[in-house]
Amino acid sequence: MRGRKHSEETKTKICAANSKEGRGFDKQINETITYTSGVQAAEVLGWGETTIRRYINSQKLYKARYQVRSTG
Repeated sequence: MRGRKHSEETKTKICAANSKEGRGFDKQINETITYTSGVQAAEVLGWGETTIRRYINSQKLYKARYQVRSTG
């Protein structure tokens, strides 16, 4: 399978299967941000992907302000 080229349709299906939707909540300004994947959440919030996963799993507040949850 190494070096195999995928069609754009296949790439879209793979991405959809691997992504998890979620929400981020900013407690300080009372705003909810919806994201389609952990990568997008990391870009929007300015965090690393590992940090996103860690705080989704632990359900703790990040810097006593942000909470992220997986909805997918």
